[in-house]
Amino acid sequence: MHSSVDFNTIISRAEGFFYTLADAAVAVDSAASTTISDTADAAQKNGGWFGFISDGMEFVLKVLKDGLSAVHVPYAYGFAIILLTIAVKVATLPLTKKQVIFFFSINFS
Repeated sequence: MHSSVDFNTIISRAEGFFYTLADAAVAVDSAASTTISDTADAAQKNGGWFGFISDGMEFVLKVLKDGLSAVHVPYAYGFAIILLTIAVKVATLPLTKKQVIFFFSINFS
């Protein structure tokens, strides 16, 4: 017995299934989605113990993005993330150096 499997049909049906799931997720009752979004907003605004750090980094990121947008840099948000990452790395360089020196003094002495 020779059976052939039509992978295109399987992929097409799976794609249709995923679109159906996505449509069902979008068609949520508006009252329930409002309650969920209010809860999500409240949870997102709570930075926890280190919220002041994330708030500060978010502020710096927005300033960098706005500055890059003002000088017409394409993909300003991406470059702002890169610049913020570099700034954080430079700011934590002394701690990183101290940690590496401590690690090597323990493991290789």
